[in-house]
Amino acid sequence: MGTVQYNFSNETLLVTGASSGIGKLVCEEFAASGGNVVCIGRTRERLEEVVAEINASSNGSAVAVVGDVSQSSTFKEAVDTAVSTFGELNYAFNCAGTEGPLSPISETSDDSFMDMINTKLTGCFLGLKAQIPVMREKGGAIVNMVGSFGHIGYPYMGAYCAAAHGVLGLTRTAALEEGQHNIRVNAVCPGAVETDLLTRMMGGDKEAGLAIGTSTALGRIASPADVSSAVMYLLSDSADYMTGTYMMLDGGM
Repeated sequence: MGTVQYNFSNETLLVTGASSGIGKLVCEEFAASGGNVVCIGRTRERLEEVVAEINASSNGSAVAVVGDVSQSSTFKEAVDTAVSTFGELNYAFNCAGTEGPLSPISETSDDSFMDMINTKLTGCFLGLKAQIPVMREKGGAIVNMVGSFGHIGYPYMGAYCAAAHGVLGLTRTAALEEGQHNIRVNAVCPGAVETDLLTRMMGGDKEAGLAIGTSTALGRIASPADVSSAVMYLLSDSADYMTGTYMMLDGGM
């Protein structure tokens, strides 16, 4: 199956969780379409490798911002970098996440719960708060990573479910608030995706993660490309009348 080609020439995207997995792939695909990318991540070495690879091999450009998405200063630096380096910020993909605790609510530590909330939910809130004002003049599009657990409860995944439900709520609310400024805000809700994060969630057992796919209609879990394709679509003009909604990518659970 072919890949849809978009033209984001001279436009700028901010991505959190950019050093690996889905976030990294979206950075690469956006830059390949001619766009500029501000890549946010916590691990400098991995992030700088992504940026160097993009700058060496794509039609677009990339810069790195090393920081923690639970801190508003990270987003201030990232937005300032987008404007000072590329002139404006047109798009954002709030993708940063963590595997979190795999435990009953009654046995989940306060610290591990808050780490999930701070990374996934607070990170999305702070991202929206910084991204929206700079997009208001010309409009833009934002995609938030939710996950299929943003719609359901799931045993031993209380922290993740709580954060994901919160991100979906932020998505819907921001869309209603910012439609008047021609800013679209949507979400992607993948089920299990073949990434290092899933392997960590499964205690290092990659095969156990892949086995989740046997319960889907398509007989496999998602690839990062399955999700990045949805993100690129939601960012593009092809989704110009979509806002406040989400794309479910669960393979037919």
